[in-house]
Amino acid sequence: MTYVLLFGLLIAAARPEQYDLRVGQVSPLTITATKDVEDTVTTQQLVDAAVAAVQPNYISDTTVMPKVLENLENAFAAMEAIRALQTENGALTDAQVTQALVSLAPVQTDRATVERIYNMTDDEFTAFKDELTALISGVMSSNLAEGQEEEAVSKLARDLSNAGLSEQDVEIARLLAAAYIEPNMFLDEEVTEANRQKAAESIEPVVYIKGRNIVKSGEIVTRAQIAMLDSLGLLKDKSIDVMMYLGIALLLLVLMASVAVYLRLFYKNVLSDPHTLTLLCTIYVLTACICLLCQKINAYLMPVCLGVMLTALLIDFRLSMVVNMSLALLTSQLAAGSSNIFTAAMFAVLMTSLVSGSLSLLVLHKKQQRLAVLLAGLIAGLGNVVTTFACGLINSADIRLVANYALWSGLSGVLASILCIGLQPALEWVFNLVTSAKLLELSNPNHPLIRRLILEASGTYHHSIIVANLAEAAADSIGANGLL
Repeated sequence: MTYVLLFGLLIAAARPEQYDLRVGQVSPLTITATKDVEDTVTTQQLVDAAVAAVQPNYISDTTVMPKVLENLENAFAAMEAIRALQTENGALTDAQVTQALVSLAPVQTDRATVERIYNMTDDEFTAFKDELTALISGVMSSNLAEGQEEEAVSKLARDLSNAGLSEQDVEIARLLAAAYIEPNMFLDEEVTEANRQKAAESIEPVVYIKGRNIVKSGEIVTRAQIAMLDSLGLLKDKSIDVMMYLGIALLLLVLMASVAVYLRLFYKNVLSDPHTLTLLCTIYVLTACICLLCQKINAYLMPVCLGVMLTALLIDFRLSMVVNMSLALLTSQLAAGSSNIFTAAMFAVLMTSLVSGSLSLLVLHKKQQRLAVLLAGLIAGLGNVVTTFACGLINSADIRLVANYALWSGLSGVLASILCIGLQPALEWVFNLVTSAKLLELSNPNHPLIRRLILEASGTYHHSIIVANLAEAAADSIGANGLL
């Protein structure tokens, strides 16, 4: 139960403010990163650009060019056979056209093309053959990559047209080239993919470090900014920062487990006594609640040493040292607030908690009067002022700001003592505790029962005093609680 309550308090302190923003909207305020966050959208754009810039790696096949030229010669031979056909009245029959179309396969053509081939003069055919052979040889010699066949055929057609060939002859050449041209450079997918992977891995992720502005006031919100805010759990009705909550849960678990181990080793009586254990847990939760409330005013005002004082006065003096250290770690996380980062305030609270807790215990050691609690708070406050001022000088050059923080920190010690004086009797009553302060109150001669004993049975009273003095001396000599 204590773990759940403390976890809830830490979540309440660490939960960031959420914003209602959309892509294209003008941001009404500046939002900073609560922890390191990657700009995944921009990083992916850089990766895509790097991958796109990688030139494909090709493997050359030297056997393709001879095969293409051989097929082209066969096509020219078929064209020669068409030109050599014998006709009556200079016109090809349907059977001759059909046969010619078959001989030209795999070239996909028609009757008009066959008739043009038949009607070519020797000079036209020779020029056609020489130009087309030279251009295709040039294309294959310069290496034709896979997937560039259509582009090569289109360029070849333009070159033939510029060379003076008729539109019909250019179309015949385009058909031949489309049928026989083959790529002689093939993509090496394994090497190309490896190069792309290497290029992608060479891109450093774009990271916004904690404290950096993600969105500035008046700026148009981009998709990349929305993605970062979403990953940090800063958008309303969006996902929460699960990793942050998990980190807090693990940190609190380790902290409480450490205290439990210490109790198991040195204070088995506390673990075995539900009454005392409940009191200890109450002190933890009560101190954390008060610190969270004070954090809303100023992080330096958190009265961390309150838990130390209550533990020393109500449970055990030595145990309060462990409580001091654990509460220092716990409340330093509260001091960070929704920033979830190691801030100057977090460091200062951690240091002042350790210092003020130790100083307050120094004053409370063997001091039974409630006035000692107030003195302990004053001493702790003075220690807080010095410690906070020293930490401030390390982290900031603004003396006025540092002095302001130091004053707030000094007030935390005084506040802790005042709260301790007010809460101690209440906890004594709730848990029915017999403390030194309560014993001193009971031994007050003005107590009605003691007053009656003095007046009505003075002999018994004096006898009791003498026996009590002997018992106190005996108890002190063996290290027992003489007051009790």
